[in-house]
Amino acid sequence: MITFDEASHTYWLGEERIPSVSEVIRAGEEEILYGMEKHLERGKAIHHALYRSDTHKERGDITFDWYIDRWEIIKQEMGWEIVASEQILYHPYHKYCGTYDCLVRNREGKLIIVDFKTGLSSKEKGEIQLSAYKAAFDFMWTKEDPDYVVREMWLVILHPNANKKGYRLTKLNYVFDKFLEKKKIWDELNA
Repeated sequence: MITFDEASHTYWLGEERIPSVSEVIRAGEEEILYGMEKHLERGKAIHHALYRSDTHKERGDITFDWYIDRWEIIKQEMGWEIVASEQILYHPYHKYCGTYDCLVRNREGKLIIVDFKTGLSSKEKGEIQLSAYKAAFDFMWTKEDPDYVVREMWLVILHPNANKKGYRLTKLNYVFDKFLEKKKIWDELNA
């Protein structure tokens, strides 16, 4: 069974450490997180506030109401119904883990993985990240139900400067081959 160590932000299968999707995507790139800790913590807090508003229908810190309000507008506008949030995914063949932000069902019944960003973010990295989540999700669930597969992936940018609405929605392409290229680099660097 996969476990997640919150303190070190690492995934484990028993005693074996499994790389996260984020680690794999950053493989071979310089880490540019210096001075970003405050922004990363704020992003985590906003993710938590969105999760709490979806799962428990409650609001906590009024600071995050702006983000929650935008998310409520998006769900209504897109016809999205929450299926699950913050679930760990594991791909046993390719050996990686990740935690998606949100799984929704649209008006047509299609499953969609949604990723929230609270800064202006790269579409390419979003496509790679969500493609890895989709591949792991589909691998985990299609054995039980061939129709229970992710049909779409969306990046939801919640940021006051995104546009007049304060959010931007981007439908992403499936580029799992690009993730596998990154995974190969990660495997070579960690052999």
